[in-house]
Amino acid sequence: MRIECAHCQQQFELEAGAERRCPKCMRSKGLRTLPAKASTEGAGTRAAGTEALGRGRLIAGLVGAAAVIAIVAFALLRQGGPGGGADDGGQQVAAELKKRGIEAGELARLLAADDAVLSFAREAAGSADSDAAKAEALVKAIRARASAGAFVPWSMVEPRAGALRLGGELLSSLGKDGARERHYPLELAALTVAALRALSTEQPVYLAEVYAYPDEKAPLDASGRFGYFAVALGGTPEGAKNEKGQQAQAKAVKPRLFDPYGGRSAQPAPGELRLLTDLEAVGAALSLKANQVLGQNGEPAAALRDADAAIALYPTSASVRTTRGMVLLSSGGEQEGRGELEAAAQMRPDGPRRHNAAVLALATGGQSEASKQLALALEQYPEYAAALTTLATLQMASGEREQAQSTLERVEGLDRELPSLPLAWAQWYMSGGDLQQALARAERAVELSPDNPQPRLMLARMQRQAGDYDGMRAHARKVMELVAESQKSRTKLLIEQLLGPTALEAPDAFDAEDDGTPDGGIGELADPGQLDLSSGSKLMGGEGNSGPSLLGGDGPGSLKLGGGAPKLRLGGSGSGLGPAPAN
Repeated sequence: MRIECAHCQQQFELEAGAERRCPKCMRSKGLRTLPAKASTEGAGTRAAGTEALGRGRLIAGLVGAAAVIAIVAFALLRQGGPGGGADDGGQQVAAELKKRGIEAGELARLLAADDAVLSFAREAAGSADSDAAKAEALVKAIRARASAGAFVPWSMVEPRAGALRLGGELLSSLGKDGARERHYPLELAALTVAALRALSTEQPVYLAEVYAYPDEKAPLDASGRFGYFAVALGGTPEGAKNEKGQQAQAKAVKPRLFDPYGGRSAQPAPGELRLLTDLEAVGAALSLKANQVLGQNGEPAAALRDADAAIALYPTSASVRTTRGMVLLSSGGEQEGRGELEAAAQMRPDGPRRHNAAVLALATGGQSEASKQLALALEQYPEYAAALTTLATLQMASGEREQAQSTLERVEGLDRELPSLPLAWAQWYMSGGDLQQALARAERAVELSPDNPQPRLMLARMQRQAGDYDGMRAHARKVMELVAESQKSRTKLLIEQLLGPTALEAPDAFDAEDDGTPDGGIGELADPGQLDLSSGSKLMGGEGNSGPSLLGGDGPGSLKLGGGAPKLRLGGSGSGLGPAPAN
């Protein structure tokens, strides 16, 4: 039957037994069945069709072997691109990306083995003969590097500094004992896939996105946009199940997963993982790159190019959809951005997606909706540290300081390195009038996220209240250095409103005692409550906003997620959040 999506007007054929979901925006709601078209073919039309068929057969007979090549290429395109099997140096992937007009750079070789990876694979596998034994040996070698402190688990609620690491570069990092590097699950899983393929396994090897392992009390991806990845031995990716034979194979062969990042031996339930074609894997990497660009205060337009390419390659991923939604919002595409977030939530209404919804509601004062979404997120994941930090922010907004303190102490026991935790504590101490403790916590937040402008602005505001104007101005100028060029003018207006008209002046540019303005030359400031993130900040697009948005916009309708100006970080806490656009 033919279906039309009311959201994006996409029309598509729905095969019998297939899931009822739009292939473009991935929504499952708002779909309507179109009436069948009556046939208008007459005898002449049928005759013309017979003649065309005859010409087609003649042409096929003439081209011979070339037709076989074309059929194979067409099959690859239908299957979502190459995937599994032996390493070909990424040539098939690169060719398919070029055909689609997608520039992936070095990520085109995401699952290809360079000399360093090949050497690692041979040394780690040793005399292992079976496919499973080889995979286990590779994972054991990577987990040994974790035991040596070469890398450590981390919160993954905001992007790590630096570009993605692949191949030999990643192996070099893994060779440093005690370095305590932060790696993405995607990086380690991709390395293991490349190494395992280089050993020429009998079974196909794929990158797999894992949504949940059994009995986990916290989400694998707290942000809802980075994804958690493992290695799959056997099976067939969803994107390659277009032929009946492949569908039969997929039912017969159950993939076995290996987890180099976390070392889990449990196997996810069938609905909690997805095997990726190699093109989908590149899409996941491009999505992660888009997050990196935003996290390092790059231009939103550059991040959008990667996010668009990621969606084109891997449209069925909720994390990829979430990332593109955030990038669009940072680029000014409010309606489309919110649509992507909605599509992601429909695809996977899980803890991270519900926490993101709570964040958006809380930032605009929608405490009731935020409370509802947080309850659902914490019901699924009772040890979800980021969601608990948001809950503490909500509790502070309701005047429940003791409950907020208890919640934050619980987060301390779960994840002391959570970047948003010091900001929540700073807010808690400020609500009790303890400026010195608030300053100390805000300084810790800056240490944990030195490239995030928002903690610096909060610290600068507290420094002003403490009379440390030089410190305030130093952080204000650093904020201007961090933001993207396209965001500088808006950020300057924001700083002047938050901190005063002289906040960006050099310390020797004026005499603080004699410039004629109160508070050491700071001048008239915005209402202090505008920086309170717990109940919908006015400066972040909340009710009553009359000035520049903390997220770089011009008013209540502005939302900048992860852009150059101080940013809303989905997956963090309420203390590090900005508003949803006004409806």
